[in-house]
Amino acid sequence: MAEQSNDQLQKDLESGEFRHGVEQRFWSLLDRAGDVLHVKFFPRTGEPFVMRLDCDGYKNQAIGGKFVDPDTRACVSSAWPSGKPPFDGWVKWAPGNLFICWPGDRYGIQHHPDWASLQLWKRSKNQLVDYLEFIRWLLWNRGSGYTGRAA
Repeated sequence: MAEQSNDQLQKDLESGEFRHGVEQRFWSLLDRAGDVLHVKFFPRTGEPFVMRLDCDGYKNQAIGGKFVDPDTRACVSSAWPSGKPPFDGWVKWAPGNLFICWPGDRYGIQHHPDWASLQLWKRSKNQLVDYLEFIRWLLWNRGSGYTGRAA
């Protein structure tokens, strides 16, 4: 394995909380290149999704997540999950506007700069697992409005 640029990120990848999510088939780590992770999510119903997590500045800034095509790793709207309210309030899957609208996501914070002062990611013992749990909640909770892959 290539040298990793963030020891805390590696510790969180090796944590019991991360492994628990893998064992429960909520997610799995596909690969890591420095501070970029590709994680596969297994929703309650339907086919899995792959997400690129930009973790540079881990613990000092929010993780940035983008759903990507599993083969090309391109961020395209067809790779994103979709749904009805309230899901569409959290996950923006329209072409040209692809981001997670949440104060714990760096791209959500770019759209809502006032969220930066909340520093939600700093309230966590394991920032990575908290991020993954939020996405898992969206894909597993019947009340989230998740309906499947974007059309």
